[in-house]
Amino acid sequence: MANKILLRRGIMSQMPALSQGEPAFATDDGQLYVGNGDVNVNVSGSRWIIGSDFVISNPKPNRYYGFEACPTVKTDDIYLNNESGHLFICTGGGTGGDAVWEYKATIALSTSSGS
Repeated sequence: MANKILLRRGIMSQMPALSQGEPAFATDDGQLYVGNGDVNVNVSGSRWIIGSDFVISNPKPNRYYGFEACPTVKTDDIYLNNESGHLFICTGGGTGGDAVWEYKATIALSTSSGS
């Protein structure tokens, strides 16, 4: 029979300062943290999500948007709409409509195939 290893886990806002090297999983934002003795360090990293289904015709900086169809995301994940070039950063992780996205910029997308 396999043994199960469980990490300390709970809501990030209620997470105590972790001891140096102590891991914990934040159940609200789905991120992994390790204590360094002073603060809890996020070791999850970010990921890019690329698609064309997150459409806001005229997004505004410093405004926050929900995206119902989005998969589970974490804070600092990035979404690029590959048709409009709109770039969003997740400021509050979650699932679907619970995740919060902030519009950051519109980038130029190349339509050439390159040489």
